Amino acid sequence: MAIGQIILGDGNNNVLSGTADDDTLDAGAGNDARNGGEGIDTARHASAAATVTASLSMARAQKSGGAMGCIPA
Repeated sequence: MAIGQIILGDGNNNVLSGTADDDTLDAGAGNDARNGGEGIDTARHASAAATVTASLSMARAQKSGGAMGCIPA
């Protein structure tokens, strides 16, 4: 396992990009996009402004609530 970074967004609309390692991406309260990159990444929703719903069966960007969007790697 390659230890990656914890990548945090803020209240703005961010684009969070992971590294080749195993990263944790927490988008924050903005309307954000995430791309984990290589490795085994974790999407953390601890700072979401509302309830988050995401589908792992969709291979495209999702509007998932909580003021954030996800872009699958």
